[in-house]
Amino acid sequence: MENKQLSLIDANDTQTVENMLREIEEAYYDIPLGNTAFQTKNFVMAAAITPERAYRAIGLQMLSVLNSIKSQIIDEKIFEVKLEQKKEKLKSTDLDTYEKQILELEILRDSSGTNYRKKLLNDSMHEFNVLYEEFKKYPRYTREQFESAEYNYFSQSLDRQARGVSGAIESLINMNEDLPALASYAETVQKLENLNNEVLDKLRLSMPNQLDVIRKKEEQRAMELRRSQM
Repeated sequence: MENKQLSLIDANDTQTVENMLREIEEAYYDIPLGNTAFQTKNFVMAAAITPERAYRAIGLQMLSVLNSIKSQIIDEKIFEVKLEQKKEKLKSTDLDTYEKQILELEILRDSSGTNYRKKLLNDSMHEFNVLYEEFKKYPRYTREQFESAEYNYFSQSLDRQARGVSGAIESLINMNEDLPALASYAETVQKLENLNNEVLDKLRLSMPNQLDVIRKKEEQRAMELRRSQM
């Protein structure tokens, strides 16, 4: 017995296509098609390892998203003007039958994409809000403060590479070690008033995802294990 594929739409039934498109757009309006908040925090911020680099990653992403939002808003205004222009042209008595039909179809096509464009703008604004909230948790580093942390960042990053930490293992470390460490750091700096270079360096080097801190913990665990076996 031949299996027949279920068909809910017909290419010639434009109204049904339009109705189903509207249904799908509404259903997925709040489902992110870009980065989720989880991805942004765990794999954009946390992948940076150190606070200064996380601050930089947040800034780069914010600028990218904000410029995208600006372009989307301007493009939408241009689109609205062009759509009105077409509607006005449709009123002209100089159009022949075919020109009028083509213009009507162009207006129908252009109008049907409005909800999808709004959805993309909503996604961008949500992503920016997540980034901005994280940005406000960090101090505004000077160039000198940022540069002073670079040796520490590259030591951390290159050591992980040398140990073969990559792919899924790296992502798990970002999620389970780097993000909590950055969150704790951010919480601490918000409580302090005097954030000079010495204080910032001390806070960063004492983060639980720092290599020296991790090694000391590993040595302590190894020592405790040896004691238990004695």
